[in-house]
Amino acid sequence: MEEIKVLVVEDEMIIANTIVSALESFGYIALEPAITYSEAVERIEENKPDIGIFDIQLSGRKTGIDLARTVNEKYNFPFLFITSFSDNNTLNEVKEVHPSAFLVKPFNKEELKVAIELALYNYSLQTARPVKALNSIIRQSMFIKNNNKQIRIKICDIMYILTYI
Repeated sequence: MEEIKVLVVEDEMIIANTIVSALESFGYIALEPAITYSEAVERIEENKPDIGIFDIQLSGRKTGIDLARTVNEKYNFPFLFITSFSDNNTLNEVKEVHPSAFLVKPFNKEELKVAIELALYNYSLQTARPVKALNSIIRQSMFIKNNNKQIRIKICDIMYILTYI
């Protein structure tokens, strides 16, 4: 079993550090936060995260929505948005990139935990069906809940499964 690696992309470092602390308390591995689109892509290339938490407004020209498009086209892992914006224009843009969850700032630790679990669950359902160009690590894994946290298990490590009825 492997702990889940989470990429936080947030240009306000106080918020990013708060999210990282919360992630670590949930038992996830929090990667070093990125504040721009370019930094986020570097972190993705270097660390192959299992899930991403993206702010919509980032430092620089490109947004979290641009990052989501890149993730969908090239990397294919689940992500959720955190944002202060919930207007119709923002929601319409967000819908186009199909996030696994969405949180409006301010949010609390429990809301973050629920959003992450929901994102992983939704993505697990989605990947149970054939999806082209999936990240090979994600495609060859499944997520299970154990002691209030999600854990990634490589399918090749499963020898047998017992079910209780």
